[in-house]
Amino acid sequence: MMDDNYFKKARMSTLKSVEKAVRDNHRTTFFFPAFFHKLIEKNKLFENHKKYYLAFRGPIIDAYPHIYLDITKPISGGNFVTFACLFLARYMGFKKIYLIGQDHSWQIENGKEVGYHFWDQHTNIPDISLDKLVYFNDPAKTKESHIIIRDLFLKEGIEIFDNSMEVDGTI
Repeated sequence: MMDDNYFKKARMSTLKSVEKAVRDNHRTTFFFPAFFHKLIEKNKLFENHKKYYLAFRGPIIDAYPHIYLDITKPISGGNFVTFACLFLARYMGFKKIYLIGQDHSWQIENGKEVGYHFWDQHTNIPDISLDKLVYFNDPAKTKESHIIIRDLFLKEGIEIFDNSMEVDGTI
């Protein structure tokens, strides 16, 4: 769980809902941003589960060519969910990684956030016009960051497949 939206006071109920959903499955392991360690421990969240905290060094573009991929130390990439997941998959030894449904945007209307990433099957999916779609990060920089990671991973024999950032069939 990397998105800092879930760690805001108003979203604490979401964290508690996740915790309740996995309460009986003690095999679930969680990864959180290190800067929320105190909040999680203070609120006694996920006490019966393995928890790991990832520290971040900042954007990949800013760090290039010195990208830090080792999750046992502060990693490059900011607290982007995608990069954290890629680095975790690398650490676990995956050689082929498929990214499905990834995005870096959400809906804004009149300066207020009104939509997140997912809607359930019973919700009418809003018609989002491009002028109301706001990107968390510059799409060109995001794509460049993905390409840097793809190239680093390829040197290690790891392939990343992602139809939202295609370049020659892979990221």
